[in-house]
Amino acid sequence: MPWSAEYKRNNPHLIITTNMLCNARNRAKRLDIPFDLTIEYLRELAFATTHCPLLGIELRWKTMYGCGNKNKHPHFNSPSLDRIVPEKGYVRGNVAIISHKANTMKSNASVEEIIALSQRIRPLMAQTAMSEIVRTL
Repeated sequence: MPWSAEYKRNNPHLIITTNMLCNARNRAKRLDIPFDLTIEYLRELAFATTHCPLLGIELRWKTMYGCGNKNKHPHFNSPSLDRIVPEKGYVRGNVAIISHKANTMKSNASVEEIIALSQRIRPLMAQTAMSEIVRTL
């Protein structure tokens, strides 16, 4: 029996963790990597995770996969299942729930690239801010 719209609205953690589990299991099979997650494990992790551990932003459980999101695409602060060490697979102790934004950044850049970006962006933004101040004088 499909879940009603009201049930989805009132139970986003349950719906989203079910989707996460199915998607992770399918990716593990496709990538031929280990998988030992259970729905109970994911739900325990989900209810304990209110903010992205990498970016510190609040996770919005209701903005994913149609729950308040007409496009059915994850928002930057939607919860996303991350493999901490990708080669180890989807196994207990190697997954975390982080924001979609953090997971996208992590999957598209190496650690070295992320460090280089973080080291260079602050002075660049400070310089830009100073230019804006001078321009208004």
